[in-house]
Amino acid sequence: MVSYRTARLSLTTLTTIRNFYLTTLTILSLVLASCAAENNPLRFVIASTKFDGSDFKIILKDSTHNLTHPRVSPNGKLLTLTKYYHKNLDGLCLEESGYFNTEILVANIDGSNLRAVVPHQNGVMAANSSFVDDKHIIYIHFKPPQKTAIRLLDIETGKERELPTPNNLMPSDPHVRGNDFVFGTVDLEKKHPNTIWYSKIDTSLAKQLTHPIFPSYKPESFNLGDYDPRISPDGKKVVFMRYFGKEDWKTFVLDLTKPDAKEVQITNTFAWATPDWTPDGKQLVCFYINRADLKNSGIWLMNPDGSDKKQVNIPRKYIIHNPNTFIDKALNESRIIYGAHYNPGLL
Repeated sequence: MVSYRTARLSLTTLTTIRNFYLTTLTILSLVLASCAAENNPLRFVIASTKFDGSDFKIILKDSTHNLTHPRVSPNGKLLTLTKYYHKNLDGLCLEESGYFNTEILVANIDGSNLRAVVPHQNGVMAANSSFVDDKHIIYIHFKPPQKTAIRLLDIETGKERELPTPNNLMPSDPHVRGNDFVFGTVDLEKKHPNTIWYSKIDTSLAKQLTHPIFPSYKPESFNLGDYDPRISPDGKKVVFMRYFGKEDWKTFVLDLTKPDAKEVQITNTFAWATPDWTPDGKQLVCFYINRADLKNSGIWLMNPDGSDKKQVNIPRKYIIHNPNTFIDKALNESRIIYGAHYNPGLL
């Protein structure tokens, strides 16, 4: 049985892994040096923009608490996200400090009526939420010594239940589309790469989708393997990112309609990570980073085969994470939503 201390350390590593921008340690040092000491009300934001980068809007802001993993309900009316409460020596609550002491928030899409639907508790993880439908969300829950679980929550009644996952696996990064359920796994002991699994939300049956192979498996501070799967709007494909070591993240797509289909790599250079689908399923939104070329780092759109890559022109003063898309029903337009961490060193 894994000890609490081991699980805590391993989950801190998982925290770092999940957001690829944390691999750029030089940039993070600039963040702390440039803005940790000052009271910056826009240090952490949730923002949105049109696909061409116009009509930039800050939806939520916080001077101390990191805000991450913004996801929008199918009807475009609600937003869910993760908030952090574990302070570091600079008084900031950062994601890289760990997923413990986190909470799940829900707000209207304009940021109003913000409330905690899973309030934070010391030593408890509640993170990485996303909508199943307009009334339900899923999220990761871990309260040692209990097993890490994916929970399904009714945000109106507060009732929740665990989704079945294999007992011998530590689940992460859940996503549901209809009755289709995908999630990542984490090897606490780093003996094997992380993988992506598929199930139905109404059954305990699950199968392993990806089988990452590395010629020489030598785990780094980040475990090698697969993360953040997202099912396409038509339910036929899943996109995810694979970590190869150092700063090498690549995006893959797998066809769910073909038994025993193999994942297809669609990006080649530097870090392409946390991919997600556009509402029509015709494009992917991705974060790209190259420390030697920060001007071209940021949010990009591309076809599901990796072709026709186009950078989204958004404000340069933020480190971006977890971009995804939604339809603004009031304006009948598609938009990108993402979390961001202020950094004047990027200007």
